[in-house]
Amino acid sequence: MKKGFTILELLIVISLVSLLMSISAMNMAGLKRALLLDNSANELANTLTIMKQTAISSSGRTGLVCNVKKYYIETLDLFSNSMKKTREASLPDGICFKEPCEISFSQSGFPIPGYSGTITMSDRSERIKKIIVSSFGRIRIE
Repeated sequence: MKKGFTILELLIVISLVSLLMSISAMNMAGLKRALLLDNSANELANTLTIMKQTAISSSGRTGLVCNVKKYYIETLDLFSNSMKKTREASLPDGICFKEPCEISFSQSGFPIPGYSGTITMSDRSERIKKIIVSSFGRIRIE
């Protein structure tokens, strides 16, 4: 009796493997977009935490202003007593803010009244990530 596989058996196995690979490749594109949104939300939350620490250590005020695709950080210039733009950054392609917002921290580390709230980010698939800054300065992602 011969041992081995026929060409038909090999073709069936190869076609099943290629079918499974194509299904997993389609899911990878959605996973990449979801990870990009998660990464952008985590980066912005870390930026807010650094801003809060900067406001405490410099005994000044820091602020974050979000537009549709860009955000920038402002710090209080003690000499002119005005806010100066210190850093500007853009969101990755496909990620945007749902609405403009502004978050500001005082020298105590608490948000200035009226400058706390929720930053909503979304991707092309309408997945949403929310970065919530409470009135006590707690920063969390939902």
